[in-house]
Amino acid sequence: WTGMLFGPLEPFVNVFSDWPVDDTAVDAVILISETIQADDFRFAKLKSYLNEGGNLLVFGKPADALSVILPVEVAEKKPWIENPQYIQTGTAGPWSGFEVNNGPSHYGIKLKANAGSEILANWEDGTPAVVLGKYGRGTVVYVGSGSGQVWQKRPELEGADEMALRLVYWMAKGKFSIDAALKQAEDIYRQNRAEDIALRDWVLEESDEEKPEHFAVISKRNAGRFGWQIEEGGLVDNLRSNGQVSPPMTRHFQFRGSRDEVDREAAFRLKPGSVSEEPEVGEVKQSWFSKTISWNFENGESIQSTLSLGSPAILWEGSSNTIDLDVSGITHLAYVTGQGVQIHSVDKPIPASELAEGWLLLFRARGDVRDMPLLVVLTRGPQEIKYDGGLLVSFNEGGFASLFTMRLFGIRRFASGETMAWEKGIPSEAIQAARLWNQRLLQFQVDCVEIAWRENNAIQIANRFRYQEIKSDWPVHPATLAPLPPVLSLALEAGAPVQLPGNTQDLNCATKYGPLQAVEGDFTKITIPIPPQDHRAIIPVKGRMELQDKIDRLTSGLALGTKNYNDNIRGPGEGDLQADLHPYDISKALPYNEAPNIDTYKFWLTFNSLLARPVYSPAIREAVDRHNWERYRETLNFYSHKCFVMRKREPLSGVEYLITFVWPTNTYSGFRSFHDANEASGVNAYCFTNYARYYGDWTTLEANWNHCRRLWEFLPRVNDWACMASGALEYWQVAGLDMLNSEPYGNFAYAYAARQAGYPGEELLAQTLGAKSMVAAVSRFALESYLASITGAGDPWREFL
Repeated sequence: WTGMLFGPLEPFVNVFSDWPVDDTAVDAVILISETIQADDFRFAKLKSYLNEGGNLLVFGKPADALSVILPVEVAEKKPWIENPQYIQTGTAGPWSGFEVNNGPSHYGIKLKANAGSEILANWEDGTPAVVLGKYGRGTVVYVGSGSGQVWQKRPELEGADEMALRLVYWMAKGKFSIDAALKQAEDIYRQNRAEDIALRDWVLEESDEEKPEHFAVISKRNAGRFGWQIEEGGLVDNLRSNGQVSPPMTRHFQFRGSRDEVDREAAFRLKPGSVSEEPEVGEVKQSWFSKTISWNFENGESIQSTLSLGSPAILWEGSSNTIDLDVSGITHLAYVTGQGVQIHSVDKPIPASELAEGWLLLFRARGDVRDMPLLVVLTRGPQEIKYDGGLLVSFNEGGFASLFTMRLFGIRRFASGETMAWEKGIPSEAIQAARLWNQRLLQFQVDCVEIAWRENNAIQIANRFRYQEIKSDWPVHPATLAPLPPVLSLALEAGAPVQLPGNTQDLNCATKYGPLQAVEGDFTKITIPIPPQDHRAIIPVKGRMELQDKIDRLTSGLALGTKNYNDNIRGPGEGDLQADLHPYDISKALPYNEAPNIDTYKFWLTFNSLLARPVYSPAIREAVDRHNWERYRETLNFYSHKCFVMRKREPLSGVEYLITFVWPTNTYSGFRSFHDANEASGVNAYCFTNYARYYGDWTTLEANWNHCRRLWEFLPRVNDWACMASGALEYWQVAGLDMLNSEPYGNFAYAYAARQAGYPGEELLAQTLGAKSMVAAVSRFALESYLASITGAGDPWREFL
């Protein structure tokens, strides 16, 4: 709510959700309440604060108890003025430069100003809109409209309620503070714009592309897939909170046990050679593209792991003189000496000093194994190598420095017993892959900047990557590659009309999201045509349809989105919700003014009735129309402070996440889950856009665009590079079908609404996200052939076909 009041100036305002417990001075109180009672201790504190000279700003329909301190009288139960109007400011008040006609009109509240009060602004029909009064030695300002709204369109204050901002600064700091605040907002806007231009210029610096004037920076303010909990999933491997690495799960595999012994064998852990206990998590660093975790061990040593969406490998760094790759079931190792490729069973010594290349290949030559050979790339020459229930490698002073682990061919699994032949000779394909990755991993992708622009009815997406360069003791030349999102390559196999760079090469590595491809260098550019948009004009239905009576009967009996859903939707799974989120429970059938929040289902369950409008008979249509109009108009205009969305700051990264009716603190089967949040964002954007299209009420969306943005904002905040979609991306999961059925059209609907509301930058961003998620949505059609190509006959992974 305070974000929708102060916008870009929110970081400079110290906000308390309740009275501070210490002697902190309070400059102003902002209040919205329809239900506070006269005997509430907070109300007593408020009156005491005002008697001592405090400042109070009140919005919307007030509780009856507040009448003793307000300078107005609001008599009606539903006091909303039917038609939107502009306000007309007076000579008194903080109105210098406040050009309200350069913005949308608003729905107001019917009221009368009390004797002795001062009217600072009126509605066009003469109803007081902003009224100033006194209580004790304090100042009270009442605003007869909703809060968090858009009053004047100025780019530097996008996201702010300029009315609220002006009144708060005026009351707390005086009229001159407003100019200073606006100047600060302008400086922030110019700085952000300069940063975006610098990022655009850097991305396109060495390309032949013309620099677009209008563009979006997708990677900015985007947390991607990586959250504050430790358990994460990369392109190939998953990482547990105890440092264990595992391949993708099947339905038979959970971290707490497995009926598939092969899956358990494929898991491993890297640790110092002298420890037995599981590590503790230390420092965590992350971007939208990679995540680095420090693992602290009982002997005081520490090892860092880095998962990157640009690489199938995990980078491990540390100074341990002996490392233990705790992996079971290995029967053989392959490596290169001056005499060529050597293959040893694990019970034989490995001549560490004779390694001619810095890689080791571990595999299982057993008939009961669908093997995923494991590649270990060293960067320092080892002193000793042996296998004793795990791979033990010792180094001289300074330790191992850096090494990589990866499945040689990604998640590709060989048929049962297929790698038994490897003890006689390693296939040339495997040797070539090991040597290529020995080069590629030394330029390890750790971040990328992604920008997008529209050209010829298509979205152009450009990426430029940042690398961590790793030095090797062997004479190997690092290879710099710019990867492509694997789901993009999968969609291309499904026939999607995407355009990849002409010099794309297949890296012969299967990921959870599709085949990994790349181009040489640090830059890629792809083109995604904007798909045909849906047509949502009203389609007249003549006469009575066969099921007309049933449709009318069922519709007239519905609670129309107030009662008919389960209040146990969130589901704690196997984890605990954080205690401070408990007040944000499902609001069930409570009226708006009594609900602790307004959950997304209050919008979502109007979806069918909204889209089914053409098929109702006239009487039912009239009832549904009135219901939907009130539902959207009243929610957005008068209750947007009871936001569907709240923020929570991650304790480790400091990134602020948006939380809808299901929270990212939910866990299930050991992993963090944004269950359905992206579906909720997409469906709600689709709903409020089509509400405005059906009913012509663009005023509500324009005036409350700050809130509409919050409903959609989850999608650009957690957009995943590898999957090209948002949310629900942990472990073996990609964006589920529900999400992918809603994300493209939700984004395109939001783009349509943004264009209508006058926000071309958000239109472009939403169109880009719509095009990206459409790629993920159509890639499913290639899954059957893809899974068949990376597994052997009878593989349980084919259960997903």
